[in-house]
Amino acid sequence: MQSQSDSQRKTFSTIKADSSWSFEGLTRKDTNYLTHSYHRYPAKFIPQLARRLVQENSQKGEWICDPFFGSGSAIVEGLMQERRACGSDVNPLACLITKAKTTPLNRITLRGEISSVLHDLERMPKCLGSGFYGALPEEVLGWFEESTPPQLAYILNRIEEVEDQDILLFFICAFSHILKGCSYWSNESVKPYRQPDKFLNRHVDPVGRFRKHLLMMEERNNELIGSLPQRVALRIEEYRNVQVADARCIDAPKESISLVVTSPPYMVSYEYRDIHGLSLKILKNFFGKIPPRENFIGSISRKLARAYLRSRTANDIVEQLVAKNPGLGMSINSYFFDMQECFLRMRELLRSGGRIAVVIGDTSLRGVPILNAEVFSEILSDEGFQQIRLVKREIPFKSLPTLRDPKSGRFVRIGSSTKLSMAYPHEYILLFEKP
Repeated sequence: MQSQSDSQRKTFSTIKADSSWSFEGLTRKDTNYLTHSYHRYPAKFIPQLARRLVQENSQKGEWICDPFFGSGSAIVEGLMQERRACGSDVNPLACLITKAKTTPLNRITLRGEISSVLHDLERMPKCLGSGFYGALPEEVLGWFEESTPPQLAYILNRIEEVEDQDILLFFICAFSHILKGCSYWSNESVKPYRQPDKFLNRHVDPVGRFRKHLLMMEERNNELIGSLPQRVALRIEEYRNVQVADARCIDAPKESISLVVTSPPYMVSYEYRDIHGLSLKILKNFFGKIPPRENFIGSISRKLARAYLRSRTANDIVEQLVAKNPGLGMSINSYFFDMQECFLRMRELLRSGGRIAVVIGDTSLRGVPILNAEVFSEILSDEGFQQIRLVKREIPFKSLPTLRDPKSGRFVRIGSSTKLSMAYPHEYILLFEKP
């Protein structure tokens, strides 16, 4: 493995960025077209990137899979290209968002429900007590102004009366999206950072926010109906299979997938359970059981026993981090082992000749370079995959999700006194094939 690892390391150090994969001219509007704007989500897979990978590495009617689908960008793009799309995410909110984004709703039926709901919300009493129409969970009340929780409870109570389950999903998605904007959660931070003066001289207006976002989603649903291939739109349940599940436990027939396309989580960059904490707590009755933080791959809370890693680079990284910070070292060990198990499961699901496209960047923790792309390449090679292509793509600064503390490796809010660096100036696309 040593000579192969040295060869790969040399390749990564000399490869030049391919400008055709940077999508540098895209604006926020371009990356939020169709239903991609339904719900905010950190580090979203650029739709155009997912679309190109799907187009170039699979055929119409074949199954593609994203084992970390997040907000569902790859799932949407797969369906748009007449592929059958499946995937998983341990976050139940991710599954809700993905289903909402990929379910075309009848224009007339949806318009009727929206009109009815908004009509009732306009008649909401101006003064609502804290217990009126059910209070939100006590643990989240500190995130809102005193008058906001009763209004949110009123909205939620009304939309839960919607009988059509697909339309209910649509409304819940819209409601979840506005929670951060209605709270003291800083708009400049993806992490739970409270900004006490956020609404200084401003009106929160939960109903107005909900109405505005709902009407935008209605427009995008109508665009989806006009853009989604008809055979897919009419048989969406046959073309889409998204699951709340660990990536290592996707329920799919073996050797049924033609392409795995994914942008997996990064080690300790985000705590997805915390980032979506408001939605998960307020909508907990809708989601059911919420997985603990340590169930999320890449969480700093996840610390497995030392395990054999099929990558020399990974073992070197773990040793360096353990020497500096044992707990962090065990977390990175867990992350690499989890990803190793994920790739093994993907190999089982891929058909012979099927491909896996992984979009991942490198980072650093405690001054130790975390060479994710090299580690993943070594693991994939050791599991018998054959490298087809390696692409280095620059990430325009304006499209980066946030900035990073170079010491801890964690994302931080803009305006922090800590010296910051660009989170990911570039990333790699690893394209491998199963023999």
